[in-house]
Amino acid sequence: MHEFDLDSDVTLLELPTSNLMGWMFGDVDNLVLTIRKQDLAAGRFDDLRVQVSN
Repeated sequence: MHEFDLDSDVTLLELPTSNLMGWMFGDVDNLVLTIRKQDLAAGRFDDLRVQVSN
């Protein structure tokens, strides 16, 4: 993903494209929610990043 640093970020949720659910992200990619580790430890969910993986 474009904005992900393995040392400071974690993935909260990854939703794959699903024909069963009728979800399509990009060209059959995944929708990914990430957060900084320090924000997660502090319980701060006001700065999530939403990206489409490739």
